[in-house]
Formats: sequence, C-alpha cells, structure tokens
Amino acid sequence: MRSSAALGHRRRPARRLLGVGWVLGILPMLAFARCSDIDSVSTFEPITDPAQLFMALTLNHGAINLSTAAPYDTIRLTATPRNALGEPLGGLPAPVFTSLDTTRVWVTPDGLLRTRAPGTRIRIVAEIATSLNIRHSDTAVVNVTNNAAPARLTTFSITPESPEDAVWGATAFYGSLGRAILDLSGVRATPQLSLRALDENGAPIPGLQVEYGTLDPHIVRIDRRSGQIVTLYAPGTARIWARTEAYGVTMADTAVFTVTMPLVHGFEFQLQPDSSFALTSKQVIIRPGGYVFWMNFSGKPTDVVFDDPESAEEIPEVCALLGEAYCGGGDIPAWDGAGGTFDGARGRRFSTPGVYPFRSPLTGLTGKVIVTDSSVPLK
Repeated sequence: MRSSAALGHRRRPARRLLGVGWVLGILPMLAFARCSDIDSVSTFEPITDPAQLFMALTLNHGAINLSTAAPYDTIRLTATPRNALGEPLGGLPAPVFTSLDTTRVWVTPDGLLRTRAPGTRIRIVAEIATSLNIRHSDTAVVNVTNNAAPARLTTFSITPESPEDAVWGATAFYGSLGRAILDLSGVRATPQLSLRALDENGAPIPGLQVEYGTLDPHIVRIDRRSGQIVTLYAPGTARIWARTEAYGVTMADTAVFTVTMPLVHGFEFQLQPDSSFALTSKQVIIRPGGYVFWMNFSGKPTDVVFDDPESAEEIPEVCALLGEAYCGGGDIPAWDGAGGTFDGARGRRFSTPGVYPFRSPLTGLTGKVIVTDSSVPLK
C-alpha cells in the first residue's frame, strides 16, 4: 500500500494547479473592474464648417511709427482671430502679446505698446493657441524715433504717377538675368511700387515703416515689409495696398495695376551629359515691345539665326552699357562667354505681334518667340 505521505505528495501539485487556474480566471474580472473606473475617450469630430475653422490672426496695425516723446509713445494693438471665410471668430482664448526687443518697446498683456528707446524694425508678436493646439500669430513691426515733434503725415500714396508705371509684365522664369541687364541699362524691367509719404509741406517723410499686401494673390505676390514685387503670376488686374500708422495718423492706399504677358523672357543653351546641346524650352511668349535674351550655359560657341531677322531689333540701352558685342539687331553671331553672367547673354527686342522662329546652326537647335498681348497660358 502507498503511504498517506506519498498520497499527500501527489495531491499537492493538484492544489497548486487549482490555485493557478483560479488566479488566471480572476485576472480578467479584475482587469475589467479596473478598466470600468477609466473615463471613456470621446470620439474626435473634425470641424468642417469654414465659419468655425480658426485660420488666421490679424492685428489692427502691421506697420507702426512711434516716438519716445508723448503723446506719440503709445499705441494699442488688437488681435482678431478669423475663420476660413475671413470673418471674426469668437470663443477663443485671449491673444498673448510679446515684444522681441523689450529694451526699446514694452507691450502689456492686453496689447498696449509703450516706447523706451529709439530703434527700427522692432517686432511685436500676437499669438493665440487653442485647446486643440491650433496656433496662429501675426506680427507688427515698429520704428521708434527720439524726435519729440515728428512730421505729420498728410499724403500717403502708391498710385502710379504715369500710365506706363501701372503696367507690369508677368514674371518669366528664364527672364531674371535679362531683367537685371535691362535695369542696369536704364530700362525699367523689374516692377516697382512708388511710395509717396509727405508731410503738410509736401516734403518726404523718410524711414517710415509701411506694410504692403495684395487683394489678388493669384496674380501678384508682394513682400509684406519691403513692398518688393516678388512674383507676377499671370496676366490680369492686380490690386495692391499699403498702410502705415505714423505718429497718431493712420493712412492707407490701394492702387490698381495691369499685368500683361512677360516683358522679359529667355532661352538657355545647355550641354547634356552626352555632349549634345539642349534649349530650356522650345518657345517663349512676350508682350509687344518685349525682350528676349539667349544665355549660353554650354561652354561652347552658339549662335542664333532668325527666319525674319528684321523683327529682332537691337536693344540700344544694352549696347550703350555693355559694348559692341551687344549691339546690332537681327541674327546673333557665335559667342560663348560665361553662363549666368552678362558675357554669356545676348538679347533682342520684338515690337510687333507675331511668331518668330529661329535656329542655331552650331548646335542644331530650333525655337520660336511668340509676341502677343492676349492672355494665353504662359509657357
């Protein structure tokens, strides 16, 4: 017979197995009991209503001119959150105002600026951050003078002084070098705004901080601070505005400009890895009276021969500036020069609408210049 000790020895593993099973069985119930104490996670619902989307924050003043002397030493900024429709949006936290140069300008939590010392381009930032971590900000730029009696701004205008100044050519990608050459030659090829900020005596007020913008961003892109025209995308009508706050006087102006086909365009001769030649495009489009420059990046001699040489006119201003190699009209004799420099470029002017084919016998390449004042797609 087996002893009771032996029998007991065999029963103990069974009890341990029973204990393990009991624990394994109770764990899910404990886990469920503990999870039941945790708050359920709410389902995120995206906001699709444009009237409810927080898309921007705008300040009432973007360009400010102050003095260290009262009453020109303070101004209050207000920041307005806007939805996707450009409308004011409520229900958001208060904006946080920050001066990036507190040695010259202080700003209170509610946006009151107070000057401390003269300086230029002092940035004041307003920001709103929502509970969903959506952040938008806007920046005002401040100039501070120590003049206790600054000039009073009475005339503020960006309206062109002549009809010609209100007509700009659209930006062509291969026209930058040609524009630089023409600008240096005295031909205004790069569009510019003409700001007139005058006091009550008609004298210019220098050094004003001014903010710029466009009502037609699909036509023109402009630098907000300098007023430099960055890009003219396509022909059309572009409305550009400027505004300033100068020593207690707020003034603004809006001017309308006509954007035409490019005034300046260009071709680039390039050398391929297999030593063959290539042009950057087969054709360019310019407006009547526009300019085309051929730029040699190949490092080898190239030439340009026109089907109608009389249509390709000399650019006398460039001839006078750069010398004999840039003079004359019609066909362009072989040249190599240095790509990307004036030596590597040759230009012609085209006055009459039409299509003007050309070829390069040295490279075997062909192309054409299209002259038109119609708003056809740019190429």
